[in-house]
Amino acid sequence: MRSARLFLALLWMAPLFAQDKAPQQAAASAEGAYWLAFGVCTGFLVIATLIMIAALKRDPNWSLAVTLSEESAPIAPPSGGPPAPQMVGSASRLIAAFGLMVLAIMILGIGYGIIWSLFTKGQIPNLTGIGPYLMGGAALFAPYAFNQIKNAFSP
Repeated sequence: MRSARLFLALLWMAPLFAQDKAPQQAAASAEGAYWLAFGVCTGFLVIATLIMIAALKRDPNWSLAVTLSEESAPIAPPSGGPPAPQMVGSASRLIAAFGLMVLAIMILGIGYGIIWSLFTKGQIPNLTGIGPYLMGGAALFAPYAFNQIKNAFSP
């Protein structure tokens, strides 16, 4: 008789256990979908970056040093001849390059957060307060922008 009561109690409690597992399975499914999307996005980013690096390495006319430098005022060569502009390193372009990397990482992180929220909660989070955060990252481009403005108005 005791085993019959235990059996009936377990039978009565079975739906409770089944209900507890359904949200867990749904959460696990959503988490798995997020990690799949994360892997696809990250894989695409890595592959695109590697293709771009390989293409730039094959081009004999491209150099990172030249890309991050700008023309100086014309300088007369020691051997004589007409003055020619020289390429010199540019701190503003270097800061802008770092700013580009920082902004790319920030936007990537925000995108991963949006995807995570979409898969786990089923909704896109409220992004109204993110403007100042991104403007702070965009401030890294200020030296480059001011340098370009200065050059536009110089004779």
